[in-house]
Amino acid sequence: MSLANTFLNNSSQYPPNSQRMQVPRNSRPFSSSQNLHPSQNYDMNTWLDRNKIMSQTNFNSTLVDGKINDPYSPNRFGSGRPLEEQKNVGILQRMSLVNDNLGYRDMSVSHSSGLPLASSTTGGDFCGLIPPTQVQPSSTRDASQWAMLPSVPPYGSEHLRTGRFYLMRSTSPDTDATSYIEQATFRSIKAKIQACLPPPTTDRKFPTQLGPYMSVTPMDTAPRASLSLGFMTQSFRAWCPRLGRYVVLRCVILDSSKVITREAYMLANAFSEERDSTILRLLDVLPVTDFSDNSILFVYDFIPCARSLRDVFMLEHTKSPDQVVKSDFAPERRSWFILVQLTQALRCAHKKMHRSLDVLNPTKILIQDGSRVYINCYGLRDVVNFPKSNEKQRPEVMAMDFIALGNIMLGIIVGTQLAYEKPTEYLPLLDSGVSPELRNIVRDLVLGNITTIDALVMATADHAYDCMESVNVLARNLETFLQREISNGRLLRLICKLNSVVERQNVSTSKYPEPDWSETDDRYMLKLFRDYVFHQVDQNGAPYLDLAHIVQALNKVEAGSTELVCLSSRKAHQVIIVTYADIRDFLDKSFSHLVEESRRSVLEQQQMLQQQQQQTTARGISQPQRRVDNLAPDLS
Repeated sequence: MSLANTFLNNSSQYPPNSQRMQVPRNSRPFSSSQNLHPSQNYDMNTWLDRNKIMSQTNFNSTLVDGKINDPYSPNRFGSGRPLEEQKNVGILQRMSLVNDNLGYRDMSVSHSSGLPLASSTTGGDFCGLIPPTQVQPSSTRDASQWAMLPSVPPYGSEHLRTGRFYLMRSTSPDTDATSYIEQATFRSIKAKIQACLPPPTTDRKFPTQLGPYMSVTPMDTAPRASLSLGFMTQSFRAWCPRLGRYVVLRCVILDSSKVITREAYMLANAFSEERDSTILRLLDVLPVTDFSDNSILFVYDFIPCARSLRDVFMLEHTKSPDQVVKSDFAPERRSWFILVQLTQALRCAHKKMHRSLDVLNPTKILIQDGSRVYINCYGLRDVVNFPKSNEKQRPEVMAMDFIALGNIMLGIIVGTQLAYEKPTEYLPLLDSGVSPELRNIVRDLVLGNITTIDALVMATADHAYDCMESVNVLARNLETFLQREISNGRLLRLICKLNSVVERQNVSTSKYPEPDWSETDDRYMLKLFRDYVFHQVDQNGAPYLDLAHIVQALNKVEAGSTELVCLSSRKAHQVIIVTYADIRDFLDKSFSHLVEESRRSVLEQQQMLQQQQQQTTARGISQPQRRVDNLAPDLS
């Protein structure tokens, strides 16, 4: 936008009506719209562009633009701070620069949130009760990785002209984010999407389709014995066209004499009907013959960026009680969060299915986003071992789940798998490392003092409300992000409509041909507006690429702003002053004309096709009638 647009948008100069002028090219108080200077609401007398500001300062402009290679300052930022020097807290605040008195409005800078950043393995942190951690910037970043922030400013591009380097942030791959979503959530979702992509593989010894499931890729290189399940298993990831998402195929290799009965499949159907947020639902059970053995596929939901509880919390496999220190304990709030989720899983199994959970093992509990819990392989042993699995409905068998839960919680808190295997040796460590409430409930679980799910629910009820509050906060934040992105396709639709009208040769029908349709009437203004938005050039004639200007102009058209805009032809022979609302009306009218012509053409083609079918049908009926007339006897 030129300075003319700033002058025109003064309410005292022009009324808000469209005005069109045909003037020759001569000297005028404003430049062509091809020379872009984004409009701002400030006094033009004190307006200075970036080049003038840089010319009045006594430092090199290379120090402001980190992307310009300067052989004399390759290891310093625009502020003069070396790359190895940590940025202090004051730099994050607004800096008092020499051009702050020019009347520019402050731009909102979105700093990174205090939530821990997502990693490629866990995908962020789900529990809002966990104290936030600050991420320290890397000391090995190159100045060429720095660019301006925000990427899509709400107005203009002051950051391109004023040299305010406090509006800069890193765009390296490990800190990428957008202006519409928090950095931790963005990286978490991005990691989960990337985890769903099939990895490039050249191993063709496994089939690419198993039953109705396509794009099968192995998650395990070979079948292996599962100690917790007692079978040889192998996992695959596949795409389910019916569900429209990825699933996990757990192939269980059975003995050749083992047969899954019809009653076992009915039990699997009962497992698939029960849904709980902490248990991966059993989606399907089907036999396969692609491996030339007696294999059964158990289909479960796929959880991207998830790891087993043992790999997350029990990394020290051989740490003795004497080697455990209090600082190695897991945060208590995270322990309570996991305990509440496991209690919910037990409640679903005991009260809805009336069966033992039977898979409370560190290798069969998945952790996503730091503390989000999923029970894996639930119902697998029940289906395979049917009807022996009916013994899991007995109260003494269900009581074993509470002991297994206590052992798991002890292993999580202490941080070693030996605590899960030998709980009595590690129980005394809880006397001084955790609160009495958590210590007592873990001790009662390990010693078998809690035998009913109601007693466990009552013991964890107080902390369940804290976890509910954390989940509600997360849901509210995600809903806020969704609201920002709910109409993110409006500019794409606007660009599609604009390019469907501009540069179209003609709109000709059988009755009303219109040569040079896009160069006449309101379509010509749309062409000028296209040049104004996408074909800007700077004072030297080079392309001026500013995403902020493009998004700002399109947003004003979408919103129907009454702001005036000066459109000029490429040779500045025509100058037209319109509002963004007029441009939107012109575009809607022109595109509606195209839609009408397209529908008319489709209707004519359908009518023509229908007539051809009717003629073909009539011709086929008349030919057999002639044959009948020829075969009729002569009765005369």
